[in-house]
Amino acid sequence: MRPAIPSSCPAPVRLLIEQCWASHPEKRPDFSQIVQILEKFKSVLDRDGTLDNMPSSICQLETHDHKNWLAHWVQKLKHSQPDLSGPPPPKLL
Repeated sequence: MRPAIPSSCPAPVRLLIEQCWASHPEKRPDFSQIVQILEKFKSVLDRDGTLDNMPSSICQLETHDHKNWLAHWVQKLKHSQPDLSGPPPPKLL
């Protein structure tokens, strides 16, 4: 069982949540992808104040379908190389 997502939840956020709940683990975004998606959401929110009208330039697709965009973006992130130029992550004890 999954908790109900409020109807007031923006569609892109709802789709991210649903993608994280995928029954097949390989279809779920990993944590670094989730962070990148949330950073993109933040930049859109900072600029537009809403996620309701995410521009196609962010989607990098010809379609405005958020579900297709999110699936495409997660797949794109899976094939990108991680940026290792920063400090190493902290070690967990």
